[in-house]
Formats: sequence, C-alpha cells, structure tokens
Amino acid sequence: MMAIAAILVCAGCGPKRAPLAMLKEADEAFAARDYGRAAWLYHELKTAYPDSVTVRISLGFTYLKLGWLPYAGGEFSRALEISGRKNALAWLGLGMYYMRSDDWKLAMFCYGHARALDTQNPLVYMKLGMAYYQSREYANAAMNFTHAASLGNKSDALYALIGSCYERAAQWPLAVENYERAFAANKQNAEAARRLAVLYRDRFSNMRKAREYFQAFAKLDPERAKAVAETFEPRSGPLISNPVPFVAVAEPAETQQAAEAAAPAPAPPLSPAEKQARELADYYMRLGSRSVSNELPKDALRYFKQAVEKDPSRAYLNKEIAKIYEREFHDLNMAITYYEKYLEACRNNDEEFQASVAYVKKLREEYERIEGAERKRRLEEEERKRREEDERKRAEDERRRQAEARAAEEPETYDAAINRGAAMIASSQLEEARRYFQKAITINQAYPNAYYNLGLVYVMQTNFTDAIAYFQKALEKNPNYAESHLALGTVYDRLQQREAALEHFTTYLELAPNTSYADLVREWITRNAGAR
Repeated sequence: MMAIAAILVCAGCGPKRAPLAMLKEADEAFAARDYGRAAWLYHELKTAYPDSVTVRISLGFTYLKLGWLPYAGGEFSRALEISGRKNALAWLGLGMYYMRSDDWKLAMFCYGHARALDTQNPLVYMKLGMAYYQSREYANAAMNFTHAASLGNKSDALYALIGSCYERAAQWPLAVENYERAFAANKQNAEAARRLAVLYRDRFSNMRKAREYFQAFAKLDPERAKAVAETFEPRSGPLISNPVPFVAVAEPAETQQAAEAAAPAPAPPLSPAEKQARELADYYMRLGSRSVSNELPKDALRYFKQAVEKDPSRAYLNKEIAKIYEREFHDLNMAITYYEKYLEACRNNDEEFQASVAYVKKLREEYERIEGAERKRRLEEEERKRREEDERKRAEDERRRQAEARAAEEPETYDAAINRGAAMIASSQLEEARRYFQKAITINQAYPNAYYNLGLVYVMQTNFTDAIAYFQKALEKNPNYAESHLALGTVYDRLQQREAALEHFTTYLELAPNTSYADLVREWITRNAGAR
C-alpha cells in the first residue's frame, strides 16, 4: 500500500505531456523492467482516458509484475467490461491473475475465453496448458501445449513438457515421442535423455535404447548420472561401464545381439482404419477439452467417451470423465466406475498412481457413507408412506363403518323419511334434513310435501333460487298444494317481486281461506293492492 501511494502521489509531479509520448515512455519503462515508473505513467494515462482498454490492460500487466494482484485483477476486469468481454488480452491477463492466486479453475475459464477470441496465439495455449498442468489434468495440458507447438513454438523445452504431461497421464508412447523430439531439437537437453532412458527401461523393456539415452545423459551431466546410476543397475545391470569420463565400453557381439533380440519388435504400421480412428479420437479429445474450458460438462463427457471408444489406448481419459462426474454432477458412483477403469488401464507404481488409488478408496468410502445415509432416508420415507397408508385405510374403514351405520338407520318408508327430516330441522341439522327429504323423494316422487320441505331447508340456508325451484316442483305434483303457494309468496316478497308474490298469496287464499295465515295474507294484499 505504501508503494502504491508513493506512485499515485507522484501523479501530480512535473509538467503535463502528450498522451502518445507518455504511452511510449510507459512502454519503454515496462520493457526496461522499471515497473514502478511504468505503473505511474499508465495510471496517469488511465486517469486521463478511463475508457482506454489498452491502457488498463498495460496497467494490469504492470501490477502483475509488481505483485499487486488485487489491483491487476481489477484493471483486467474493468477492461473486459469496457470491451464487452471481447478482448483476448484482457482475458489472458485475468487468467494470469487467477493463476497467481492459485485458482486454477477460474484461470482455465479465462484462458478458454482468450483462446476462443484469439485462436492463433501460442501464448494463450501455453498459459491454458500450464493451468491444466497445475490442476493435474495432464491430458488436457498436453493437448494445449501440442497446439502451441503447432503454431510455431517448437522449443525443446516445450516438447519435454509435453512428454512430461503424457508420462504423468500414463500414455507412454506419446511421452517417448515428445521426449525424442525435445532431444532431437537440442542434443544438450540432459533431462530429456534421462527420461527416455527411464521410459525405455521401465515401460518398454528396451535396454538397448535405455543404455543409449543413459550414456547420452551421462555425457551431458556426469555428476548427476553417477549419482543415479546405482538406481539403474539393479534393474538393468550397469548402464555405464566407466563412470569417469562416462565413455561407453563396446559390448560383445553376442550381448548386443541378445539385447536386440530382447527388445520388442517395432510396432507395425497403422492401417487406414486405425489412422482414421486415431484422428477421430484426437478430434473428440479437442472437443472435450474445449467443452471443459467452456463449462459444458455434458458435452465434455460425450466427447471424452467417444475418444476412448475410438482409441482404447486413451484410457487415461477415464480419469477426466471421472472428475466431471464427481465435480459437475456429484455422481460418486459413476466417478468411482471411471476412476477404476483408469486405474485398471494405467496400472503402475509411481507416486501419482498410488495417490489416485488412495483417492478412489476415499471416494468409495464417501460414496458408501452417502449411500448408507440415502438408504436410511429411503427406509424412513417408506416407513412414513406405510404409516400414512395405514392411516388412510383406517380412515377409510371408519368412513365405511359410519356409512354402513347410517344405512342401517335409513328410513325405509316415505313417512319415516319425512318425519326424520322434520326432526333434523327442529335440531338445526339442515344438511341431514335435506338428505332425509331427498331420501323421501327417492322412495316416492309423487308426493309434494317432500319437495316443499326441501324448499324450506333452502330458505333457511338463504338459497332462494333452489327454494323456489323445489316449491314449484311441489306445485307440479299438486297445483292445489296451498303451503307451496304461501311459501312462494313469502320468498317473492323477500325478493321484492311484489306481482309474483301477490299472485301466489291470492291463490293461497282461494285454496285455504280459513287458516291462521289467511288474515296475515289479506293484510299484506291490502297494503300491496297497487301491485297488480
């Protein structure tokens, strides 16, 4: 923070200069590794031109050189916002920020965007390869390094790095192929010679080649060769017969012939079908790697599986498939299945293999723990459903019992149903009353009083529409049923339909002039005589 403050305080020092001159001076300071001055100049330019993507990216890379990671990340992020997330260099810088922060996954995400925007930049593939390498995804790392080499970066160091990736991925033929390219590009590459000696001895049992490369290694690095020669001897016999000055001693012709006979025969040339299968496998591997970078796990699974199907020698991809199942889909069962396929095909005793074995064991324990918890949950769920089903059956049995009890109590005659319904009205059990009156109608539909009584129940429930319908139904059964005319007149009066009420009240008086209600009806007619 003190250093940043010192640089920013200097922003007001000295006379103002032309932007192009300042930019040139900043670039020269950066090239001369004067990162403090470069940061000050780029910051001055950023203050004057806050929307300049170039200035912000340059300032971000300067902050990376100074080790000010949060400020670098901020400048790259702002450059992406200004550019609409379409600037490959800003994505590259943000990826470098995440690499420095040990966040390999986000670094791969950023480098993947940079690669999509700038497909011909070998630096992008190198950075993406390193991110995969750091996260131990060696197959993906090798593919990106190989692509960088195809774009012109054909150094022996890069080929050696590709060889190391394939060696860690247990793809021995490709490892040897790239180590040999490294050694052919630079005959002084002692490490490439040493790795070739080890691979030919341990993976191909080709002692003639192992001796050849170990003696080349001994010439380039005598002290180290002397130190490691003892570890070679128990497996293969002395690889160098004269440690000083490490000049090979000629072997008897019989020994050479025996070694050559013991060496495996060269692989037969590939058939056109095999070549096509390998090319398709390469294509699917690239698609799978790109899908991983673009966070498309389903596509990555499909492509990696197709690559293994086309070329079974790429069984190391099963490890990548297992990682996707574990990390993206949280499917531990499938992850364990593909880890075991990887271990079966790539069996060896190196440190990485043993770490993978231990990891799969840990993963299986975790799966069994989760599966045990899931089994317990399923059992509890089944028990809960069983209890609910038992409760439902008990409730159903109780409803059936009550229904049977009611059926046993059901009236069998019309009069009994009418009397039971009247009793229910008296106790304000209107629904039960309605049920009994409907039972009476079922027994005998010709009598009007059951319809009339149902109309009374609906009046008590203020359902005047159904009440009128049942009173009229009673009159259909018996037009001279006076009680229905009285009830209809009363309902129509409550509904302010005076003319209809007057009609039914008049009919009531004609049918029952001497009842207790007749005088009340006459009084109503006298008050509402103008309704006609």
